[in-house]
Amino acid sequence: MQLIETRVSNEKKSSLTAYALWFFLGYLGVHHFYLGRTKTGLFYLVGGIIGWICVGFGVLAMGADNGHSDASAGGLFAAALGGILVILIGIGLIIDLFRIPGYIDKHRTALREKLTQTFLATGHF
Repeated sequence: MQLIETRVSNEKKSSLTAYALWFFLGYLGVHHFYLGRTKTGLFYLVGGIIGWICVGFGVLAMGADNGHSDASAGGLFAAALGGILVILIGIGLIIDLFRIPGYIDKHRTALREKLTQTFLATGHF
């Protein structure tokens, strides 16, 4: 069992790294990929990219209005949709700020269980 705890200790995720990824690349969900939370990371990645593209497109469309109310309405809709996505991801990032330690603990527990099952089934790692 000491071998399992040694491996868990060596392979555990770093809080410093997780928080650095959260701070610098949070809107792309990189901190979730690092912590093994791929589905959530994909949601952040896709939502962040689509959100910022919609905001940019909407601002450009409203700026290039030239008196065409259709372009302005489309731009406003795109900016609003993008803004909603960006705000939702921003709220998720604030929540993640407090949940990262729990994500690290869950990853450590899952790794410990996986190593224990592998050891019991095969007698080695």
